[in-house]
Amino acid sequence: MTTPQATASSGPDQSAPPGSASPGTNSGTPAPDPAEAGSKTVQSGDPKSGDPKSGGDQESTPKIRLNQPGEGAARHEALRQAQHFIDGDVVGRDKFVFLVGGEKRAAVHRLSPLLYERVQHAFVDPEGWDELREQFGKRRTVILQGTPGQGRTAMAVRLLMSSSTEVMYDLDPRIDLNRLAEQIEQDQQGGGTMARGAGFLLCQPDHVAALHGRALRDLDDALTEANARLVLTVGPDMPLANEELIEYLVRLPAAPSYLRIVERHLEWRLGGERAGQELLARNDVRAVLDDLLIEVTSCEEAALLAFVVSEEAGDTISLARVRERMARRSLDAFDTWFEDLHDVDLRSFAIALAALDGLPYEDVARAAEKLRRRLDPQAQTLIVQRDSGQPVSRDRFRMPRRRTLELLRATVVETEVRRDYGWVPSQAVAYKDRSYPRAVLSQAWHGYRIHDLLLDWLTELVEEPSEPVVVQVATTLGVLSTFSFHHLLTAVLSKWALSEDWNKRDAVAFALRVPAADERLRGSVIHLVKVWFGSEDHPALQATAARVHGVGLANFDSEASLTAFDRLARDANYRVKYAIGASFIDLLLSDAPRFAPVVLCALLRWFDSSKRADTARLIFLIVANDLVMDRASSESDAALVTWPSLLGFAHDSPALRDLLVRAWCRVLNEGSYLDLAEGVVDGWASRAEGNQALLEAFTRMVRAVGAADPRARAILRRCAARWRSDDNLSPLVKVSHTIEAVLA
Repeated sequence: MTTPQATASSGPDQSAPPGSASPGTNSGTPAPDPAEAGSKTVQSGDPKSGDPKSGGDQESTPKIRLNQPGEGAARHEALRQAQHFIDGDVVGRDKFVFLVGGEKRAAVHRLSPLLYERVQHAFVDPEGWDELREQFGKRRTVILQGTPGQGRTAMAVRLLMSSSTEVMYDLDPRIDLNRLAEQIEQDQQGGGTMARGAGFLLCQPDHVAALHGRALRDLDDALTEANARLVLTVGPDMPLANEELIEYLVRLPAAPSYLRIVERHLEWRLGGERAGQELLARNDVRAVLDDLLIEVTSCEEAALLAFVVSEEAGDTISLARVRERMARRSLDAFDTWFEDLHDVDLRSFAIALAALDGLPYEDVARAAEKLRRRLDPQAQTLIVQRDSGQPVSRDRFRMPRRRTLELLRATVVETEVRRDYGWVPSQAVAYKDRSYPRAVLSQAWHGYRIHDLLLDWLTELVEEPSEPVVVQVATTLGVLSTFSFHHLLTAVLSKWALSEDWNKRDAVAFALRVPAADERLRGSVIHLVKVWFGSEDHPALQATAARVHGVGLANFDSEASLTAFDRLARDANYRVKYAIGASFIDLLLSDAPRFAPVVLCALLRWFDSSKRADTARLIFLIVANDLVMDRASSESDAALVTWPSLLGFAHDSPALRDLLVRAWCRVLNEGSYLDLAEGVVDGWASRAEGNQALLEAFTRMVRAVGAADPRARAILRRCAARWRSDDNLSPLVKVSHTIEAVLA
């Protein structure tokens, strides 16, 4: 089965479920939405209490926007992008999981880009480096033995680089080495996410004393098959479980001189050998180095000294200042870095980037400006010059983007984003270190008295029209809730759960998936959702509960979530119907092979229940319209074509094809959402017009539906005639003739 690929779409109207727009006609031809050029909607035939926009009941009936199918898939893609807040992954990067003891699992992450850059640009070869490389190249698995401060990690990374290893993973020290080979093999055989040719780095493993030669031989075989390498770094007193391990052991040479390390790091940080040598030639800089180098006891401290000197060396350099910063002892000390962001613009951008990490640069920059205005409302156009203390006009060109990203330890990645009008190039911005987004949020929340200001700012961002921004901001609120659950609940989430704004209700669900993933808070989330679930007088709360099940709790107990949907479907308010439909989409996108038959069977059961049939009809059409997947155009053409996901599932599975046909028969035959159903069929037909494989699948489904139900057959024939009528501005001639032929 082809895995659904999310398509992008513009964000939904902020005050109503995705697809809200002005009512359409009863002819089956959608009417335009005056608020959004070109948007098509069809009104259902189910009058329910509305979803008021600003206190009034302005929504008399539920509607779906038909010209933007795939909104559910786009939402799921935004959730996937925000997942790195929960599991620590860098956005857009693959992740897989290894056992770290018993059945406990831990994610395997890419090596820190900060470490990679330092080794790539500032590594100093020790004496005997060529011999060390030769020893390293003889095996896929190597145990590097050296003393603390000798530069073991840097040497390990450099050795992996020398073997043309481009992708490196940093293993958890608790990993079960005796089962590592088995897990690598399973990942490779199952088409997993581990990059071929990868390098694994394992520093000071917890259970190395229990490691046996047999495990390393198995590892060598698995690594050879995956074209991968494993490097372990251990101390000089590591006990060897047996003599077989000796052949894997490589003793590291002495580290280079600390002065040479300082020189090389200065050259790298200052942009070249000439700039580095010019700085080193200064008497004041030499005096500082002579005074402090005698106190350096490790390669890391030497690199730290170079970093501090490069930062502090202006026209003059202060020994006291350098010594004070050296006392902080860590090149990557997060507190040191954040405290050194003296400028409110930089801190605003740092926090905005933490909240929107991985999104387009323009989105982050706009959010940073909104935060800066809240942090410093008086400084709209003026800043105070440090030297003179006099106010001067704010210079918008005083710090280019390159320098901003350098100071924030961030990077820009060229990518493509799919909009309603197609794929467009974009530049995403993200922290280089995967731990920084959460760390920045923690620092901002715990280190300063700006809690209400941050929450007001995030509330403002949730009202943005961009769904990726809404999802990321909601996930940020979820991270903050792990710091102060009760405060976030009472100040924001409980109010939003009752809101008539669909975006805010969805945002609550996106936020609560973060504490739901935390074992310390999952019980509190479950209790909270049970209370909302039982609030019969507040359908907005029930709708929010359904969304939390769909994007959060179903990951841990899908049976309980499916039972909750079944109960909520009885005589459901339309807010709840939309919430269940959106949650079904999330389940299908999380694991289509598992949930596709479950969802379709549930809907067919509901069709037979007088209390749930109306819910089933609307939810089926929501899923049919909003869920799409990208598939290869044909066996010989790898170009991607967007399919309705339900049709793609049916194409791959005869059993699912039967379930889909039965569902379409019920929706078309029972008629309460006929205009909407015809609109969804129109959308499927439009996609089939341009691709033969999709047309064949669509034709098979239509033929089966027409053969099973005479009324559905007549409706489909009427649709086919309309597709090529003179009144149709976008005729579907090929599909029309094909469908009329099979239904004749």
